[in-house]
Amino acid sequence: MSDRRRNNGTTTKNNNHKNSTNTKPTASVVRFITDQPWYYRESKVETDHNNTDLLLHHRSTNSKDQVLKISSQRNDKAHMGYGIKDEFIPLSTTTTRNTNKRNRNLIRCDTCGAVGHLRKDCLDIPLSKRKKKKIDDNNNLKNAVLASKQIDEKSLNILVRNDNNYDSKRDRWFGYKGKDYAKVLERYTQNLNTENNSDVGTDLDTDEECELMLLGLTPQDISIYLQNKDKNQDDNKTYTSVRLREDKAVYLTIGEDGEEGVTKYDPKSRLYKDETKGVINTKNNFYYRNVDGEGLEFTKLQNKLKLIQQEEGTANTSGTAPNGDTRWKNNRRKNFDHNIQEKVLIANPTKYEYLLSKKNKDDDKKQKRDLKYYEAVRPTSEPNGSDQKQLIDKVIDKYK
Repeated sequence: MSDRRRNNGTTTKNNNHKNSTNTKPTASVVRFITDQPWYYRESKVETDHNNTDLLLHHRSTNSKDQVLKISSQRNDKAHMGYGIKDEFIPLSTTTTRNTNKRNRNLIRCDTCGAVGHLRKDCLDIPLSKRKKKKIDDNNNLKNAVLASKQIDEKSLNILVRNDNNYDSKRDRWFGYKGKDYAKVLERYTQNLNTENNSDVGTDLDTDEECELMLLGLTPQDISIYLQNKDKNQDDNKTYTSVRLREDKAVYLTIGEDGEEGVTKYDPKSRLYKDETKGVINTKNNFYYRNVDGEGLEFTKLQNKLKLIQQEEGTANTSGTAPNGDTRWKNNRRKNFDHNIQEKVLIANPTKYEYLLSKKNKDDDKKQKRDLKYYEAVRPTSEPNGSDQKQLIDKVIDKYK
């Protein structure tokens, strides 16, 4: 039964296609191309029997194209579209109050009160952002709007759009005029010119002006300072480093003597080396800046404090100087300094081991005395027998 049904189904399809006069089914035509959209099918009988053209929905001259409104157009060639129709209507013809709010054609704008556009399409400022004025019910809405804007009735026009095309609904330039943008550009250029031509004093705040008065300066002095700042920038050799466009390090640039690789840049302080403001150590090739100002005073106080501590330490350990000898005091200070150098005041194990090894080497270098050449001191006179006997008795009594 299944084979018969399949055979019957195929024969009916072939018979239907054979009845078509224009086209014949071929294996190369894909199904999704031959399938027609739903809006081309008015009835099932028409699609099955009366549809003689399989590619009817692809023809541009078909009567069914009225659904898409493309009957008068040729999509294979460029042509002008329908366009957007903007129409300006004076305010006096559209400011009548809307008595029937359910009628869509008479919906008035909640912002300006005009009929023909909604609040989202209005070009006026919303009432919530403006100064709210109490308007009597007896007064006309048109007079209230004109009084707030202070313009003539003749010059006031409202843009009304009656076309509901796809393009017109999505028009982002609704109500745009080139003259308005030209006015904005003129105003912007005028503001730029006034800012460029203005003096420095006009840009200063009151606090800055008061500070200038206390310092005895004028706004002109600031402008002169800003002009000379760029000129004197090269003279200052301690300016912060900025990476050059070249991928070459700054401290590898050619020096004044023509030697490449001269190090004139301190990576620790990130400053360029200047011999007038510091000293370059040739051993480690580091740059040490000269101390000045408060730093110089601090180092002087530190040195004085060290001397005072050294004097107090020598006085406590040595006591009074014998016979008021000043050389003795100087020697004690030298010994104190020597002892301080030997002590490890900072956690430095390398230095500590070095001092230990040095001390051991110094001890080895010292000449040790030979005990073979040393004897006990002998009495000059030999003791008597009785004295020797008494000495022996004392020793025996002691260890009984």
